[in-house]
Amino acid sequence: SWESAVSAAAAEVAKLREEAAKRVAKARDQPKKWREYAAEAAAKASKPYLDTATYAQQSAQQWHLRADGELAEVKRLLAEGLGTQAKDAETQAADMYAKAKKAMESAKEYYALAGEAAKRAANNLVFPPQKQ
Repeated sequence: SWESAVSAAAAEVAKLREEAAKRVAKARDQPKKWREYAAEAAAKASKPYLDTATYAQQSAQQWHLRADGELAEVKRLLAEGLGTQAKDAETQAADMYAKAKKAMESAKEYYALAGEAAKRAANNLVFPPQKQ
């Protein structure tokens, strides 16, 4: 019946919750390994640089998309025989591509800084006091 099925499912869920609580308690009692502390320190130290690198990549992508749109405009203008306007649009597209390239170079620099920050953090790791 429906009630017995729901009751059996509820019992199984309760059993799974109990097992999960036991695993959490056991994991809490286990001391962290050095690599876990190092990974946490490296992640914390590199996060600002990685965030900035991500923003720079997004900026580069936006400039690249705008330049692609401008090149489409160049082709349209050339097809209509408007060479002077096409030349101006081509210059703007080249400028946008240059900005995209500069933003990507900036992202690469920030990735390198993130790597250096992560290494420093891992090498200068200070362990928390031992639990008594």
